[in-house]
Amino acid sequence: MLAKDKTNLKIEEIRMHKHHEIHRVKPLMPALCRIRQGKKVINWETHSLTVDNNQIILFPCGYEFYIANYPEAGLYLAEMLYYPIDLIEKFSKILCDN
Repeated sequence: MLAKDKTNLKIEEIRMHKHHEIHRVKPLMPALCRIRQGKKVINWETHSLTVDNNQIILFPCGYEFYIANYPEAGLYLAEMLYYPIDLIEKFSKILCDN
């Protein structure tokens, strides 16, 4: 059913060779982030989380984050999979209708 729609997921690879910090990140759509090499430190409000290799974190939209990426053996590698809000709403409607 969803395959007929024009809603597209967006995937992005993040590759860095040096430590990198990003302040005041506010995702416009929900996203899953899978860390493949290195680690990511995420701070928001009063919370802090460290995500290591082969872990997945869900970033909700509308929240502001501080993010630091740390390479391991000279490389930080992660993948971001962005979910358009309309796709989540359609999926939720399908679940609620059944």
